[in-house]
Amino acid sequence: MKIFVTLTIFWILFKDVTNDSFLSKIFGFDVTLIFSLALNAAVLAGQVDPSVVPTARVYGSYYAVVHADFTMPSNWVRVAESVKGNIYRFNKNPVGTR
Repeated sequence: MKIFVTLTIFWILFKDVTNDSFLSKIFGFDVTLIFSLALNAAVLAGQVDPSVVPTARVYGSYYAVVHADFTMPSNWVRVAESVKGNIYRFNKNPVGTR
């Protein structure tokens, strides 16, 4: 996920030096939003463990709500389903589960 790695490096280098509004004025878009969307995409693609996502507190479980036709990686277990969408729970140690 090239864009995720690029945005992560950018974030690490510039986040502590400037503020988001300054970066938004330079680049013409909300840098925080772009970073968050890239991070979310990487989590849903199975490339990033959801426990490393910066949150306000520590969570014991992680869930994702996705469209019914969205294919999740094997470390996400479907816990509920409907015609329009499914709910998945992150399984840190998958053993042949889906």
